[in-house]
Amino acid sequence: MISDKSNDDGVAVNFTNKHPEFTFNWSRLCVQTRDDNKFSCAAVLGCVTSASMGAFIASFSGSVESAVATTIPVLQILVVFSDYFLDLNRLPFILYILPYLSPFYYGYSILNKLQWDNGSSSAVIYFDITMLFLLFTVFNILAFIVIWWGAHRFHIAKKWQTIIEKQTIN
Repeated sequence: MISDKSNDDGVAVNFTNKHPEFTFNWSRLCVQTRDDNKFSCAAVLGCVTSASMGAFIASFSGSVESAVATTIPVLQILVVFSDYFLDLNRLPFILYILPYLSPFYYGYSILNKLQWDNGSSSAVIYFDITMLFLLFTVFNILAFIVIWWGAHRFHIAKKWQTIIEKQTIN
């Protein structure tokens, strides 16, 4: 038998009247897991952004085997430059831009701030989230453009050829 009880902490649902230890409290769950939700959302956002980058890189290839062969090494290089394996202050100047193109850099930065700073540097966290959303959007749009161009290039080439033939005839 299910009964609802109200107390100072919020709404509690008791699944059995005989066993009060099986009480589920919604307000306590939301308060205690707020940081865990931030942590999970940051990890998922980093993974989805990395997947969109992989889709962009794979959109250039013609088969699954070549897509995997090109995507994995590129993503592994970006993982190395995520500030987890290398000290970014010791990078040569020419490689200094690579971490900022990597979704792993921003994801690691968010997770690092949430874990060790307790979210106190929220401006940095919001900047990193904004950059992950920006990378997600840009890589998805670029992947769409590459796939659309690959699907329509023969039709566009044929139209272009007829336009050039009309101009040469006149």
